[in-house]
Amino acid sequence: MVGSGFQPLRAEQLPAALELLTDAALPTDDVDETLVEGFIGWSDEEGKLTAMGGLERYGEHALLRSVVVAPAARGGGLAQALVTKLEADARARGIRRLFLLTESAEGFFLKLGFGTCPRGEAPVSIQRSPQFADLCPDSAAFLCKEI
Repeated sequence: MVGSGFQPLRAEQLPAALELLTDAALPTDDVDETLVEGFIGWSDEEGKLTAMGGLERYGEHALLRSVVVAPAARGGGLAQALVTKLEADARARGIRRLFLLTESAEGFFLKLGFGTCPRGEAPVSIQRSPQFADLCPDSAAFLCKEI
């Protein structure tokens, strides 16, 4: 993992963030300057954004979302390091439970200690989030983890 280390994303990185998400077929409809500033990212030696993810906070809960690594940077542990960093950030902010929705990475998150959760048992605040209510289909796996 050579690069800049995890850094907060800035509003001017929004186009690069949207490109990374689009290339991975992840939702972008609600990703704007305000949301992306709550995310962290990893840039390669040339300064190109190669990984990112974020927390969308709802009281003592948060959605772990938009976790993505560019294909050329996969296989070196960057995704796991990103999730570990986001979990540490969540704990430091007093978040007790993380939730996420995924259509393609359920196995990855299960290996990191997440478990499947019935969608109907999600906190109301999570159920009302755009990602839960509108952006991710009912077929997406709903996972959670106490942190």
